[in-house]
This record gives sequence, structure tokens and C-alpha cells, in this order.
Amino acid sequence: VLLSTKEAPRAEDYVDFVVNVKKGRDPVILHLTDTQIEDSSQLREGTTFSKAQTNYWLPELMDERVFNDLNKIIKDVNPDLILITGDLVYGKYDDAGTSFTKLADFIDGYNIPWAPVFGNHDNESKKGADWQCAYLENCKNCLFEQKTLTGNGNYSIGIVQGGELKRVIFMLDSNGCSTMSDETFNNGHSKKSAG
Repeated sequence: VLLSTKEAPRAEDYVDFVVNVKKGRDPVILHLTDTQIEDSSQLREGTTFSKAQTNYWLPELMDERVFNDLNKIIKDVNPDLILITGDLVYGKYDDAGTSFTKLADFIDGYNIPWAPVFGNHDNESKKGADWQCAYLENCKNCLFEQKTLTGNGNYSIGIVQGGELKRVIFMLDSNGCSTMSDETFNNGHSKKSAG
């Protein structure tokens, strides 16, 4: 693409998403990883938890085990952008997708731009990666786009201040999980081996 010398390049020409941050201060980015939410009420046949594990991961305790801490962290940090890198949920304990939607709705409710990328355990849910991707793409504040280069979520985020692109964050789905669900594998671009 040739740019006219009269026109400055725009961040949108180089990145998939833009987060505008007030000029004159450092952007605040909260990076969460491996939340791996489990729901012991969704154990698959043949899967076992000890009694203690079953009781620990009951869905009615999810707020206490996960969301109360996330709420405190997000409020204390007050970020411009939230990144969640890998394993939002432990998919084989979320075949109904309820943990995934609860986490996505929870984070989206802060009205802060947020950007997730999948880990190997997300791909294990019987809801499948295509369903998960569509859910994220429909969240109001979620910066996510399913792409088929490899995995399901490779995209870039530009941090812009005063109209100038200051930083670029690359979100890369490494793709693959030997135990991914057939629903994910059948989309034709997810691989059961590491990407």
C-alpha cells in the first residue's frame, strides 16, 4: 500500500484493534493467564475428582474461588486493557459452556477493552472453538477475531496516544491440544498437535 505524503499512516492500517489511552501517561495493561475455571458438576463420564476436588470446584463456589479475586484485581489495577492469555476455562469441565460465558460476561461487564487468546484447555470443551469464538466476538468490549491462520485467535492490538501508535501487542494462539474436542477439531483449522 502506497501512502500519500500528505496523509499520516493511521494505526487502523496496521493493527486489528485500537485502544486509545490518554496522552501523557503510561498505559496500564492487566495481564491474566490460565484462569482455568473448572466446574465439577460437568464431569464427563469416566472422569473422576476426589471428593475434596469435587467440593472445591462446585459451580456455586465459583465467585469465591475465582471471581471475587478477579474483581479485586481489576478494581485495584483499573487498567486501560485486560489481556487473558490461555486457558480461560478447563474445557473438559465446561462442556455446557457455562463457565466460559460466565467469565466472558464478567470481564465484559467492566466496560474495559479486553483481549483473550486460547490455550490448549479451552479447545477441550464440547461446545467447540467456533462457538467460543463467536461468543467472544459478540461481547461488547472484547477485542477478538477468529482467524484461521493457525489456531483460532491471532490478532494485534495497537495502543494509541494522541493519535500516534505507541505499542503493538500480538495475541497468538499457538494452536493445538491432543485432547481437543471433536467439535473444535472439525472446524478444519484447529490441530491436535502443537502449532
